[in-house]
Amino acid sequence: RVHGDTLLMSFVFVRHGAGAEPTILSLDCRGPVFMDAVRQLVGADAGADIDLVDDTGALKSLSSLTESEYVSDTLKPRSTLYPVRLDRTDSSAAPEIISLCDSFVLPSARKQAAPGSSRLSRPADAAAEERTTGSRSSKTGSKKRRHKE
Repeated sequence: RVHGDTLLMSFVFVRHGAGAEPTILSLDCRGPVFMDAVRQLVGADAGADIDLVDDTGALKSLSSLTESEYVSDTLKPRSTLYPVRLDRTDSSAAPEIISLCDSFVLPSARKQAAPGSSRLSRPADAAAEERTTGSRSSKTGSKKRRHKE
């Protein structure tokens, strides 16, 4: 995209293999085109339910972008992202996030995951909640302050 007289080169790094150099993908494209490139990168079928997470495990929900939405409006330039598969075994439950990168395990699952396991224990809705609220639990409330008069 061009902003004023300056062409901005927006890209992200996608890590997809153990020890492999990250792949650089341009953010200057529409959501479905970007996700097709990610699917091709990880060797997934065209209809595979693939998405990306950041270092904190926040799900980016890129598969919900429409033909008119640019990835640059959603992702932070020059960030490092990791491909995941969303396993929707039960339509009423949140999908399970399964890492497609051997060298990445969600930070919250690192203590719980067995060595060599790429299965992540946190459901996608918890990752989305953490991303939008900035906290791990929505049960925390604010304490009321008493003012002396």
